[in-house]
Order: sequence, then C-alpha cells, then structure tokens
Amino acid sequence: MQRKRVIYSQEEMEIYSSVAADLSESVCRLLPDGTLTFVNDVYCRIFGKQKHELINQRWQPVIFAEDLPLVEQKLKELSPSQPVVVIENRVIDGSGTVRWMQFTNRGFFSVRGKLLEILVVGRDITPQVRAELDLDDTRERWLQALEGSGLGVWDWDIEKNEIFFSEEWRRMLGYGPREEIRGGLLGWRNLVHPEDLADVEKAVGDHLSGITPAHSSEFRLRCKNGTWKWVHSRGRVMRRDTKGTACRMVGTTADISRRRGVEERERHNLQLVASGAPVQEVLDAIIRSLEAGHHGLSATVMLMDQASKTLRFAAAPSLPEEFCKKVSDIHLGTDAGCCDISAKGRVVCEDLKTVEPISFFCDQILEFGILACWSEPLLGSDGRLLGTFDCYLDEAREPLREELIATANAARLAAMAIEHEQREKDLAASEERYARALKGTTDGLWDWNAITGELYLSPRWKEMLGFEDHEFPSEAAAVRELIHQEDLAHVDQARREHLEKRKPYEVELRLKTKAGNFHWFLARGRAEWSEDGIPQRMTGTLSDITARKTAEANYQRELAYNRALLENAAAFIAAMDEHGRLVHVSRSSQEMFGYSEEELIGRTPWDVGIMDTAEVMRSKERYSLLMKGETVAPVDLRLRTKEGKWRIVEIRSVLTRKPDGSPDRLIMSGIDLTERNLLQQEVLKIADQEQARLGHDLHDGVGQTMTGLVIMAEALEAGLTGEDKVQASRIVELLQQSVGEVRRMSHGMSPTSVRYRGLIGALQLLSETVQTNFRTPCCIEIDKSVQVTEGESQTHLFRIAQEAVNNALRHGKPKQIKISLRKLSPKEAELCIFNNGKGIKKSSQPAGIGLRVMSYRAEIIRATVDILNQPRKGVSVVCRFPLD
Repeated sequence: MQRKRVIYSQEEMEIYSSVAADLSESVCRLLPDGTLTFVNDVYCRIFGKQKHELINQRWQPVIFAEDLPLVEQKLKELSPSQPVVVIENRVIDGSGTVRWMQFTNRGFFSVRGKLLEILVVGRDITPQVRAELDLDDTRERWLQALEGSGLGVWDWDIEKNEIFFSEEWRRMLGYGPREEIRGGLLGWRNLVHPEDLADVEKAVGDHLSGITPAHSSEFRLRCKNGTWKWVHSRGRVMRRDTKGTACRMVGTTADISRRRGVEERERHNLQLVASGAPVQEVLDAIIRSLEAGHHGLSATVMLMDQASKTLRFAAAPSLPEEFCKKVSDIHLGTDAGCCDISAKGRVVCEDLKTVEPISFFCDQILEFGILACWSEPLLGSDGRLLGTFDCYLDEAREPLREELIATANAARLAAMAIEHEQREKDLAASEERYARALKGTTDGLWDWNAITGELYLSPRWKEMLGFEDHEFPSEAAAVRELIHQEDLAHVDQARREHLEKRKPYEVELRLKTKAGNFHWFLARGRAEWSEDGIPQRMTGTLSDITARKTAEANYQRELAYNRALLENAAAFIAAMDEHGRLVHVSRSSQEMFGYSEEELIGRTPWDVGIMDTAEVMRSKERYSLLMKGETVAPVDLRLRTKEGKWRIVEIRSVLTRKPDGSPDRLIMSGIDLTERNLLQQEVLKIADQEQARLGHDLHDGVGQTMTGLVIMAEALEAGLTGEDKVQASRIVELLQQSVGEVRRMSHGMSPTSVRYRGLIGALQLLSETVQTNFRTPCCIEIDKSVQVTEGESQTHLFRIAQEAVNNALRHGKPKQIKISLRKLSPKEAELCIFNNGKGIKKSSQPAGIGLRVMSYRAEIIRATVDILNQPRKGVSVVCRFPLD
C-alpha cells in the first residue's frame, strides 16, 4: 500500500526549511508510522548523522530503550482536541551519551480528524534534570538529619481532636514504637504536670488565636513509669479555615530534663554561696550536683593546709569513710595521687592500674572499685592554691569532654565558696584583733583641743604610719598634709556635721605613711560641748582598715567576675532608657552585629540602621506600649549586621522601674533564630518540591490511565449503535473532560513554566490558563527590564501570583484579572495582581492561610506583600521585591 504524504508547495518548503534551520532547538517531522520526513541541522548534530541517513528512517532508534514505551504511549494521545503533547525522555546522542530532552509534538490532522504528520521540536534539558536529582539528594539528607535529631514530632488535627505522636515522641516518654497515646487533647492534658498545665494551655491558646507567631513552652510530661520529664515544645498552626480558625497544628518536642536538672542544681548551689551557707554544706551540694548529672562518677574536695602543705579531705558525700581515711593527709611533692599532681594543673589518669608514679595511691583505692580519676586545682582569685577537686570512675577510660567542663565549672564554684568563707574568717579575725587592740590601747589615740587647737597623738598612732614618736610633730596642719587629697572634703564635712549637728563622727580616709604609701584608716571620735553648746574637746581612735578594704576590693572583683559572665552570655542583651537610647549592649550582642560599643551607646536602634525601614515604625509602636506598662509578646525581627547580613532574632522585652514607679530601663533579650528560619525555608522548599512531584505523578499516572480509558471508550463507542452509542459517546465526553481537569490540576501543582520559561514566561502562561480554564479575561503587562534570575525567587514570586489569582477566582468572582510586573527603581520591582471582584470583607480574625503563605514566601526573598482592598473597585495584591 502506498504511503500517503503531506504535500507542500516548493515555496512553502523553502520557507519552512529556512525557519527550521535558524532555530536553536532540534526540529523534525514524521509520519504517523514514525518515518522521518524532515530534520534540521541541530537534529543532525545531536545524533551525529547526515540528513540523508535520517530521512525515510524511523525515529525510535535514538530513544533510550526504557523510555520508548512511554514516548509511544504519549504520542497516541494526539487528537484534534489535543493536538500538542509535551514529552520529557532520554535519548542517545551521536557520541553514545544518554541525555534528557523535552519534545513538543504537534499533530496535523485532516478535516476528518485523521493524523497526517507530526512536527517535533526538542531541546536539551539535561542540566535541569541533573539539578533536580541533586536537589532530591539534598532533600533526603535533610530528612535523615531531622529524623536523627532526637526531636519528637506531633501533629494535632484540631477539627477531629486527634493528635499524632511520632515514634521518637512516644519513646521519649517510655512508650513502645506502636504504643498509642489515646484520648486526643484530653489524653495529652493528662500527661502535663498540673502545675504547668495552665501556662502551657495559655501559650497554645495565644498562638491559636494569632497573638503569637509560634508556640514555644517548657513544661513537664509524665512518663509511662510515672516519673516527670522536662520538655521544650515548639509548634505552629499549619492550616486555618476561611474564618481564620486553626484547623491543624504541627510541632516538635525536645527532652530538656538534663539541662533543667543542671540549671536547678547550679541555681541552688549559687544561692548557698550567696547566702553564706557553711562551706561544708556548699561543697557537699556541689559534689552531689556533679554526680547527679554524670552516671558512675564520684567526687571529693580536698583543702590545702597552708602551714603543713598537706591536702586533707573536706567533702566526699558519696564515698565510704574508709576510702577517705586511706587517702587523706597527702603531702605535696610525694606524688601520692592525682590530687597531689593536680596542684600543678589538671591531671587525668585513664587507667590507675598502669600509672606507675602513683602506684601507692592506686593500691589504696583500687579495692574500692575505682579504675580511673582526674583532678582540678582549686585556685583563689590571687592564683593561690586552695585545694583540689577530684573525680573518680568505676571504669578505666578517658573522661568525656562534658565531664571535664562540668568538673571545671564545679571547681570554680567550690573555689569561690572556699575563698568566700576564708574572707569571712579573715574579716572576723580582723575585727577580733581590732577589739583586742582597742582594749589594750593598740589603736592610735588622738585628742584635739577645739579651743586652743592643740593636738595629741599617741605613739601607736605614729607607729602605724611608720614614724618614731619624735619624728612627727603633733600639729593639726602636719596631720592634714598626710590626708589624701580626695578624702579631705568628706573628712572636713564629717567633722562639721559632728560638731554642729552632733552626728556620729566615723570616717574612712587614706593617710600617707613614712614610706610614701597610702593606707586606709577608720577614724572615730566624740566631742564634748559646754553648757551653751560650744565644742570644747574631741577625742577618738584611729584604726588601720587596709586589710578590710582589700577584702572589699576582692569582693568587688568577684562582682566584676559575675558581671563578665553576664556580658559574655551567648544571648542578645541590651537596655534602653526612657528616650529609646541604648545605654547597655552586651559584648555578645556587639559581636553578633559587628558594632562597637561606641557606635551603639547613646543612639536608638532605629538610628543605628539595623532594622528594615518598614519595621522601624512597628518597633517604635511596641516601645511606646512597653513604656506605658503594657505587655508585648515576643517578636521575631530581621536585624542587619554591620556587614549587611541579616539575622533573625526573637526579642523579648521587660520594663524596669525607678523607686517612684516611673519607667527606668527597657531590658531586651534575644535568641538568634537564623538557623531555625533557614530550616523552615528548607522545609517550605521541600514542600514545594513534594507538591511538584505529586502534580507530575497526577499528570503521568492518573492522566495516562484516564487517557487510556478514553481510547477504550472511543473504541467501544465505535462498535455500538442506537441509544447505546449515544450513551457511550456521553461517557467518552465526560472522560475527556476529566482528563482535562486532571491535567489542569497537575499543572497548578507542578508549574514547569517557572523552571523552563522563567518568571515572565510563567506569568504569561498563568494568564493564558486563567482565560482558557476559567473563562475569565486576564491581561498581563510585563516590563521586560525586570530580570529575576535566581530560581528560588522566581518560584516564590510565581507562587504569590498564583495564590492571588486563585483567591480572586475563588472568593471575588471577578470579571477581569490583570497581572503586571514593573520596575520601581534600579534596586526594586513590583508584582501586582488586580481583580475587579467584590473585594475582601474586613474581619478581626487572623489572615487566612493563603495570605499567610504569601507573606511568608515574601519574607523569604526579603519582599513585602500588601492587600489593597477598595470597596466596589476591586482588590490589588502588591508584592514589592529587591532586584539585588
């Protein structure tokens, strides 16, 4: 039988050939049986053959064998109602390399609907496919990281009052992998500690009602065995209905029992030190706290006897008395144990059976089941050795890093407690010596005649300054010259107030010694007045208080140490005055944002330039509310570092007041959530990819199956007559409509136009889809100078436009939709979706999920989304985004 061919005139063929030759894509034409009738130069280059080697040959040999059935099946879908079919498949090029290509197949039909010829335009998409495969690998790694993070996941279906708990969540509380926790919300409430339930429910309620952007709270949960475990729960509403009511909430739960236990024990130990508890009680508490946090560890504290240079046991609450007796009284320099060696620094003995220098010590403690030990020196603020903090293990191994850190912290706290007690003892001893000296006239005595000006100074008075009795004249002028210039004013004031107002005379001052140094003294005195109130004589004592002042200086040093701990905390900490000026910024905050203290103090956060312009006004409003005494929920802020990088910080604020109740300082603390937000963005990206995959599966799976049903139904219809044929024809029509619906749904879920056409092409396709599928006029105005090349930005902008169009079609019932893309400035552009529908009703409820998703997508690409609602004039969704 002779093959029929499509006949063209010579002129048409010349025009057609010249156009096809100029294209950058491969072009070919083939008959329904697969015979090639035309190929352009690009097609020949790709497959490494000349035109005469391809014309009148079949196209199937260049297709990768595994993809051939798919391609043939898709070509069968060509029909007058569906003249174009797009296929992505693998081919084998002229070098034998497997490549991915996208072919657009257009069928040409006779007036009776018979397929005459197919025009095929193909382009190489290998780089895009490889990028998708790499993205799938990245997604898999993220999923594995989340699964191995140790976080329990929960999913609350609020409408059905059902809560799903992941296997890790149940395991955290001691439940088996398949052991369910039934009862929905009520069952979960029964697990929360009664003292924590009210706070947790309030935190969850605040988020459900939209007061807080996310839920975060720490509370106790009851384990299966009846014990309580501290957890940190985070969550976010994932879906709301049209009224803004939360329908679904998803979150994670982390076990923080160990951290809370450590914090509670450290807080208790610090309270003991601050309250002046006996050092024995403090040391026992420190050791028990360390042992509670590290299984299999025992600890002791040995104190240094400075006179005999001997280490003696001071605290060992969990070790037997026999152990303490055998290893007590260690003389430094005998190498009798870890604690002796550690006097020179930290020492670790991983296996006591193999440590030769302290074999005598090993023999003493091995019988108690101790196989390894390490020791930290206890050093005073002046570097003096106070003792050792020793740890013991019942297994031979190297201590873990967290064990060494915990031991070092415990040693510092123990040293602080020991030194605090020693200072108290020194101060008490100093006061006792003063009392004895005063009783035995060991203090310096002075007697001043207010009438004649004569001054008597006792020999002890002069001796304290290093003078012999005959070396220093007893004259008021000579004594005045010894007083430190900074102390003269308050010495004179104290004397006047005593003589004129009869206030007690007690003043601290510095006096210059014979050696030229200044010592601190306490001068006390009492005057005698005549009957008419005139001062006659004033007598008093002079005490050397240099030791006490030194102790006070050391105490201030400890305060500075504590202040340094606060300054170096990892959190963001700052304070503002009542005018909004920064008066304190912690060192960690300065390092976080790259500004020096001089660049921040005295300026407002808005003047520094760490905030977006749009955020400045909202920040000022929150500051105004706080200064009025109102409570403001924590807020996530995008703050710019000095280098121009953005950090996401959760800010909490609290107002302090002056004694009169007026505002004093606004204290702000924050946690850097940048990494968490990056993870949220990755989750959103993965969700988009999963949606695209579902759309692809819907198109290639359900769509192909239903297309097959159409073909079978058409064949069935052809064999029927009469009423049966009419019914079969109706079935074929319904199936074809269903196939169209499936394809439109899959296209909306997996917009390949963004990937292959760019943002402008995708918006144009969106406009065409609205007009074709929804019969709604949709015009588009594009400023082609707007170039968005970054793939993620293109996807988010397209999704914003798609959501705005869908919302308009679903709720506004517009007669016309307009999509515009224009450049506002060299660094900013605007995407606007306008519809002339009935608009959005004003409501006090939180924004719907569509608007929230658009806002979140805009936030990811540093854009803003505004809804301009004009009654009877339509609605505009305006997205402004940076071009850099």
